[in-house]
Amino acid sequence: TFTFASFYLAFAYNFSNLDPGYTKSMIWTEKAFKNKDRLPLKYQNWVALWYACLISENQEDIIRNCRLLEESEIESRLLWLDLGVTYNEALHQYDKAVAAFRKVEEISNKRGSEWKYDRYYNDYCDVLLMAGLPAEVKRISESGLKINPDNRICLIYKGSGYVMSEDTNSVSEIIYEIRAACKKANLPESSEEWAIGKMYVHGKDTLNAARHFRRAYILNPDNPNRIRDLA
Repeated sequence: TFTFASFYLAFAYNFSNLDPGYTKSMIWTEKAFKNKDRLPLKYQNWVALWYACLISENQEDIIRNCRLLEESEIESRLLWLDLGVTYNEALHQYDKAVAAFRKVEEISNKRGSEWKYDRYYNDYCDVLLMAGLPAEVKRISESGLKINPDNRICLIYKGSGYVMSEDTNSVSEIIYEIRAACKKANLPESSEEWAIGKMYVHGKDTLNAARHFRRAYILNPDNPNRIRDLA
């Protein structure tokens, strides 16, 4: 039947940032949704969640399917990551998002291996900051950077935790690390300023964020992303 293959194609397009506007994600989600009755019930709820998020945009359906998936106790790190992302981005229920990401940790501990997936660490840090838990960001970001030392997004979030904690010495040190990481990747100076601006944004220091976004814009005024972030 390949119903789950259709669903995972939607997942692949969505999570790989290769689908601007989510057009292909929506096409494959709709195909999977039409054939969801061929799946076990607990997985039908997962497909229905994506349909509610991407196509019907029905808030009540999103909440209901999240609850049903939690109750199913599926031992899948990808599922619990998806629940965490949904609670964070679609529902803005940060306490439930944190709980979902902690479930991923629990599954990894049971298996005796950390998950080698950058997005998990990046999104976990984002959720912890939204929930006002900067102390935990250090632990998660360091785990992510241990898995992939070149994960610049994780490095930015680590700095955001220091910003939110008002640890000025560590903020100065991490700015140096961010600049070094950007230079290692041969990125222009405008990207350095943008990265530091993002660090301050996630740490909820918008005044310093605006200062660095303005520098990024001055260095690269024709880049629409620089204009958007400064605005």
